[in-house]
Amino acid sequence: MHTLSKSARLRAPAFRIDAFNPQAPQARPGQQTRQYVSWSVLRLLQRSPWAATLMRNYQLQRPGECVSNSEAMQENILHDLHSRGHVEISGSSDTGRSLLQRLQQMFGVTKAPELDREYRHNPTVDDIVGLVERHGPCVLSLARMLPSDQGGTQYAGHHAIVVIGTFTAEGRNWAIVLDGNDLQSHPVMERVRAYADKYHDGHLEAITEGALSAIQTEMDQAGESWDSRQMVYSLIDLDKSVPEADKAYRAYRRDLDMNGSYSDLAPITFPNSICVTTNASVKADSMPEAMKHELARIVGSQPDSFSRLKVRAAPDEL
Repeated sequence: MHTLSKSARLRAPAFRIDAFNPQAPQARPGQQTRQYVSWSVLRLLQRSPWAATLMRNYQLQRPGECVSNSEAMQENILHDLHSRGHVEISGSSDTGRSLLQRLQQMFGVTKAPELDREYRHNPTVDDIVGLVERHGPCVLSLARMLPSDQGGTQYAGHHAIVVIGTFTAEGRNWAIVLDGNDLQSHPVMERVRAYADKYHDGHLEAITEGALSAIQTEMDQAGESWDSRQMVYSLIDLDKSVPEADKAYRAYRRDLDMNGSYSDLAPITFPNSICVTTNASVKADSMPEAMKHELARIVGSQPDSFSRLKVRAAPDEL
């Protein structure tokens, strides 16, 4: 895993929207994808000590702004968890800043601690698992993450999500993530779009926890069996997604090299990466081991329990 220099570590990936790019990768014929967890997974995740914090800070992105949106969620979640004693955020090594923090504490002035973030390129699965376990929520950016029916045509390069925990099921590493993808497609999102159109001029980023509660009331009154909170979480098979994202990025770079810095493939403007808050340390895990075992059991026994966000890395899809 490559660590960026201090001067570059806050330089986030730049994404380009290619809504009408005929070269953008397409899902295979008949491929079924979705972006929400099953009801059984949701019920389990809602028992997590972090559940209230995650729901309160979930945020849908503005068009094309997955990185800044994920970074904002990461920051808000960490500060919220810090205030509740689940995560410790140490003071800066800078003496002046530490003195300022002590003075603020002395006079009862509360200020959210500053986060020391680093972007690290080409993380392995073990890197991701270890960093999230030690430092809490991380922003993970992977190439070709989204299928075409979940925004992958427009967001054909990278996509960024917030990994808030990991677990192992049948020997494979899985990530529990929050994804603010504004182009996700499923029945709950249809309700969310209608609500945003009616009350917020179509601005999905204005949807709050309270709005999701109001949307839930609408669905209950209509006799729909969905839970609006299902869209907040996704489960991703890291052992599949990370190697395929690496493969996709290498294929794109190889195509550039072979064609004189030109490629017909949708552009990938930033290497696969993880944004970690190095001065944060987890004190109370997002999910006790018993809950992780139960989640692994559900994933292993119920094929429809997780979000089918498959990285498009097959040769005919690159």
